[in-house]
Amino acid sequence: MKPAGIMRALQNGRAARVHLIGIGGIGMAGLAVWLKARGVAVEGCDRAPGETAAWLERQGIPVRAGHAAEHMTRELTAVIRTAAVPGDAAEPARARALGIPVWRRGEVLAALLDGVLSVAVAGTHGKTTTAWLIAQVLLRAGRDPAWCIGGELAAAGAEPPRGPGAWGGGRIAVAEADESDGTLACYAPDIAVVTNLEYDHLEYFSGRDALEACFGRFLRGAARAVIYNGSDPVLRRLVAAAGAAARAVDFTAGPDGAAAALPWPGAHNRLNARAAAAACRALGLDEADIEAGLAGARRPRRRFECVAEDAGIRVISDYAHHPTEIRAVIRTAAALPHRRLLAVFQPHRYSRTRGLRGAFPAAFEGLDELLLLPVYAASEAPAPGGRTWDLYGAFRAPRAADGQGGNPPVPKLADSLEQAWDYFRRTLREGDILLILGAGDVERIAAWARAEGPRGGTAPVGRETTVASEAELAALLRETHGAGVPLHVLGAGSNTIVDDLGVAGVRVRLKGRAFEGVAAADGLVTAGAAVPLARLLDRLEAGGWAGLEFLEGIPGTVGGALAMNAGAAGEALARHTAWIQCLNRDGSPCTVSGEELEARYRACGALRDRGRVALRAGFRVRADAPAAVAARRAALGRRRAWMQGLSCKGSVFKNPPGDHAGRLIEAAGLKGLRIGGARVYEGHANVIVTDPGATASDVKALMETVRAAVEARFGVRLENEVIVMA
Repeated sequence: MKPAGIMRALQNGRAARVHLIGIGGIGMAGLAVWLKARGVAVEGCDRAPGETAAWLERQGIPVRAGHAAEHMTRELTAVIRTAAVPGDAAEPARARALGIPVWRRGEVLAALLDGVLSVAVAGTHGKTTTAWLIAQVLLRAGRDPAWCIGGELAAAGAEPPRGPGAWGGGRIAVAEADESDGTLACYAPDIAVVTNLEYDHLEYFSGRDALEACFGRFLRGAARAVIYNGSDPVLRRLVAAAGAAARAVDFTAGPDGAAAALPWPGAHNRLNARAAAAACRALGLDEADIEAGLAGARRPRRRFECVAEDAGIRVISDYAHHPTEIRAVIRTAAALPHRRLLAVFQPHRYSRTRGLRGAFPAAFEGLDELLLLPVYAASEAPAPGGRTWDLYGAFRAPRAADGQGGNPPVPKLADSLEQAWDYFRRTLREGDILLILGAGDVERIAAWARAEGPRGGTAPVGRETTVASEAELAALLRETHGAGVPLHVLGAGSNTIVDDLGVAGVRVRLKGRAFEGVAAADGLVTAGAAVPLARLLDRLEAGGWAGLEFLEGIPGTVGGALAMNAGAAGEALARHTAWIQCLNRDGSPCTVSGEELEARYRACGALRDRGRVALRAGFRVRADAPAAVAARRAALGRRRAWMQGLSCKGSVFKNPPGDHAGRLIEAAGLKGLRIGGARVYEGHANVIVTDPGATASDVKALMETVRAAVEARFGVRLENEVIVMA
């Protein structure tokens, strides 16, 4: 519907009632305030109401939690949805069934500009900052503007933060015009500002031509002036082709002028200030007002916002999620005094990650360390090639021999926001700058840094220790259990990968006679948890005891084999276990009988599920000639001889019911697949071998790539057999 039609449907505010789906989004919140100021009864809902929803409630706009078709009632005049909610979702579908029009945010925002002196700011990068600069200059000049901007203005000293929307005097309005869903083409402002144009929003646009056509319509809709970045060749071409009656102003031409007053670092911010200054001139403001407004400007939240500074450590949060934006932020930060420059990045949308995957690594050049978080979906379904491990693979791909591939950092994969924050609060030190980058909920890390300080409160211990007695182990268990600190027992580590971010808690190794004894009599062998399986089998062979030969060639210790219910050749250790003496998580002793093991494929529930630590175990064996035992061991050993000398952790995935993980991986064509220093072994597809210098993140990324490929091809989701300790 055209703007005039939308305004008629809203009856200019008289008796209109509108529901906003996704009202908690920052852009939707500003629109809600504008509608309320025009006399419309406004309500809305949001999947997970947060701070913005609370702000709306304070403005007298009710917000419901969650999405439900029942929110749609016949009393509604119209429904407005955010781009993050698909048009065929339950609520819009129900509204249409009731005959209620469903509009997109940009369509309504464009309509509300009708009848006021308006500035609409568009562009791939910098539009939020530029729009806020224009609004702040107008405010300082006493023009009482309306604004609807996709970001809040950060608090500064005694000045409170400013919300994403206000109607002001209703005579002049500044709006951030979003191109992500194509509604940019609906705007017909008095003054159109375009900061730059790069290919983005691949979830909506079919290609560059479609994106450029959308911007072209926006340029043609301007009534008075087009303020554009003349250093952008695409924009120069689009402005020339638009043939608009509006005056075209290249904001990059000439000296900085009033824009030089902006006290923020970064070449990109100087460009934003020049765009804002040009727009304000087109509105009739004089140079003194423009200069004063820019000199006193406050940053929008999450635009190079320093959220914490203490102990010589600075934490800066930024919304950057496109390679160009990331590069600009890192260059700006690199110019500040520092010892190390670190970053955590949350990719935004699977479509963007897939489409720009090759451009991301070079954007991070200059960092000393980078953590990659899982992709923030923003309502998208996971897409092949667009997940974090796909992006990680782009970082670890061979660089061009001529150096054109750049020299990006080798990232570390973080499984969650919490893991990333735990890592940084353990490792940040004086002189560090930490950048928190991304457009999703990565800002939660910024909130933690602000609340706790750069080094947080009580961080997990993250140390490794050795105990030599049962009493010492019990004391350690009591200590860590009481403090809520995780404890991990390491055997030989033969099936364990220690995460690149370290272990949040205490790692403990058992060593000494208390855990290393072996004794056999009357059909029962007792073995300590720290006894290597190879030594156990040697002792059994020498004594003429049979029954555990299936363990031949399996690396590790008795404790690890018990926890994993180790097995081969159709056998499993739990079937031969008479009892396990162990300690509970609180350090108290207990004995678990063979009938209480809660054994399953590659797990002993009585140990792993309950946090118990095995001390020793009794195994049922039978008498046999040493030569016969040796022969069976040798035969089984030959079957596993291919693993000798390989740098690997054994079988990576559990065999799914009725099939073999190796067969599925091989059938998916994944043998030889490599990420960094890790590859799927050509001799057995369920083994990942590593080269010197390989990282745990290499292995994790390869595992996830294999898992996704097998699931896509066969519908089988492989489960880990190898343990990733984090």
